[in-house]
Amino acid sequence: TLQTPLTRLLGTRYPIIQGGMSWASSNAALALAVSPAHLSRVARASTGASAQRLIEARLMREARRNLAYTHLGVATIAYTLGYADPAYFTRAFTRDAGLSPRAFRAQVAASAPGLARASRGTRTSPSRTSTRPWPTAIV
Repeated sequence: TLQTPLTRLLGTRYPIIQGGMSWASSNAALALAVSPAHLSRVARASTGASAQRLIEARLMREARRNLAYTHLGVATIAYTLGYADPAYFTRAFTRDAGLSPRAFRAQVAASAPGLARASRGTRTSPSRTSTRPWPTAIV
């Protein structure tokens, strides 16, 4: 596969989202053992987006997964992703997804009944349902 400078930089050191950690680009740079300027330069050269924007996109993708596949409360998801204020998380999620976290969860539940069963711990596989298991907003 073709490796960009960003994928070489991340390698096996890509930071896993952990509860309570603030994922500012400076913290991500520290976790990767590079300077914030270097991380931003490599991210922008590889993707055209800033390191902070890539981090925010990753957090929103994780928020969508948590809302779709778990029954965790919105505040719990916010704290798990490192947001100090659930209201700020809700504003950021709404800006990114175009729906509030609760509305997004309701949309997922309405569009993918098999997914709702799977998130309650049953053995139903979303890939075995006849309809698409999630709205395109998750992907």
